Amino acid sequence: MTRKLPAYKVYLIYAGVTALLFDFVFTVNELYRIEIAGFNAAQLVLTGTALELSCFLFEMPTGILADIKSRKLSIIIGLMLIGLGFLIESLVTDFWAILLCQVIWGFGYTFTSGADEAWIADELGGKNLEQLFLKGAQIGQVGALLAIILSTMIGTVMINLPMAIGGILFILLGLFLIVFMPETAFHKTPVEDRNSFQQMMHTLKIGFQYIKKAAF
Repeated sequence: MTRKLPAYKVYLIYAGVTALLFDFVFTVNELYRIEIAGFNAAQLVLTGTALELSCFLFEMPTGILADIKSRKLSIIIGLMLIGLGFLIESLVTDFWAILLCQVIWGFGYTFTSGADEAWIADELGGKNLEQLFLKGAQIGQVGALLAIILSTMIGTVMINLPMAIGGILFILLGLFLIVFMPETAFHKTPVEDRNSFQQMMHTLKIGFQYIKKAAF
């Protein structure tokens, strides 16, 4: 049986590697769209809009998984989808295909958003989180700087190569977490404490119950 790593170590690895990989991809992806895919200004705006819209639309429903099933599972699914989106984009030049990739990785990002911090807060019982988040941010900054240098060097050989490598490494990070990421303190989040959409529905349901009681 594989021994899990301490939660704080897994968090620092996660924080550093994700920061590195995002910048590793972002250093070249706009250039790839302009020089290789031949995007014009309107297409560049539309791809960015598709990404932002997917993050906005999926943020609330994907939060349900982390709240009621597993923070770990939510993070792993997110990393897999992010990696898949980056990897596919590195292989295509069609506008609509790249637009779909933004939706895929944006969808994946919503699975990780908030789930990573909630996971480590659960595992550590809320203790020493400020110091850990600060250390994670510092490691992330170093990773991001290193990523820009590496991506620029690799991108001079083949401009889409950092995107492909980044996508594959995101998927490998997800596999790493499957094996080594502990989840021992997860508890379902009460309905009233979940995201704003669920809070609204919960409040609406309670309101109807009171109306029904008052009417009958």
